[in-house]
Amino acid sequence: MTYWRNALEELAPDCVDVGPELRMALKVEFISAIQRFVNLVKETCLSHQTIGRRIDDLGDSIEGTLKDKLSACVLYSLALDESTDQSDTAQLVIFIRGIDINFNIIEEMLDLCHIKGTTTESVDHEILSYHCLIHQQQLCAQKLNMKHLMTDLVKAVNFIRSRVLNHREFKAFLDEVGSEYEDVVYFSKVRWLSKAATLKRSQLLLPEIKVFLEEKKQNVDFLENEEWLNDLSFFVDITEVLAELNLHLQGKDQLCSSMFERITSFTKRNWNFL
Repeated sequence: MTYWRNALEELAPDCVDVGPELRMALKVEFISAIQRFVNLVKETCLSHQTIGRRIDDLGDSIEGTLKDKLSACVLYSLALDESTDQSDTAQLVIFIRGIDINFNIIEEMLDLCHIKGTTTESVDHEILSYHCLIHQQQLCAQKLNMKHLMTDLVKAVNFIRSRVLNHREFKAFLDEVGSEYEDVVYFSKVRWLSKAATLKRSQLLLPEIKVFLEEKKQNVDFLENEEWLNDLSFFVDITEVLAELNLHLQGKDQLCSSMFERITSFTKRNWNFL
């Protein structure tokens, strides 16, 4: 009530001590005026120049805050990740981690650079470098020689998901047979952790996928091959535990020592299984 009384004093100081009915009418009018103002602000379209200036201001503010934090750090480390976008332009993402005298750790994205020409350069001072632990593990996973499994499954999944009619009919078919799952999981090479989800869901829906592909006159010989099915079961188990490990290795505030401990523990725990 104090807030409304102060607001009413500013709007109509001579009417504060009026009867309750007029006071309520003033309160309703005040709320309505505020709501009209809010709606007007929401409907106001800003020019692209204004939006651009606002983005620049936000960027400058973030950059200034990051510089202030890093200036207090005594040690730094850089993490670099290079990839290629859809326009075949190499993009280099630079992450920086610093620690101050009070052992407060700062970890932020420092810059995103477009790389032209060669992506390898020499530096004129000694630098300690190591390959990303996650990428090392991913490279090892590629040596399982299970490419034929992914080729067959991705082809089947793409046949279902990439065509609107097929996708709609497959989802309707799953609903008709009372399947526990509503759809297959699409696989993307960019999001390589989706491999485990694609394999797991495809294995659970193999009977339905086989029936659907047969109705569409597609080749299903691989789904009747016992050796292929055994390899699939093995590959599903492997990728599932590897995906779990990868998730634990990602995110902020990850130390190399803790990441190495996770990989070592994972190797010892799964040595007999592998």
